Amino acid sequence: SGVNMKGIEAGVEFLPGSTLFAEYKGGLCLAKMMKKRGKGNYTEYYIQYNGLKKAEEAWISTSCVYEINPQTKRLFRDLSKK
Repeated sequence: SGVNMKGIEAGVEFLPGSTLFAEYKGGLCLAKMMKKRGKGNYTEYYIQYNGLKKAEEAWISTSCVYEINPQTKRLFRDLSKK
């Protein structure tokens, strides 16, 4: 993946409508969980990116989503400064 996550674990339990961080163009973006498909290592979430100029939706691997916590918030801020 293009983002150096500094040892932060990927993957979030699927809760429809809840918000997470998702990788987006080499950074992180806030996104909302919409749908889920697959199972095990092949699970994907259908997410809607928030905070972009226009709403964008995509299927994304669970290895590219992260829960929102102090660690990921700090990383999100650091990446946003670039």
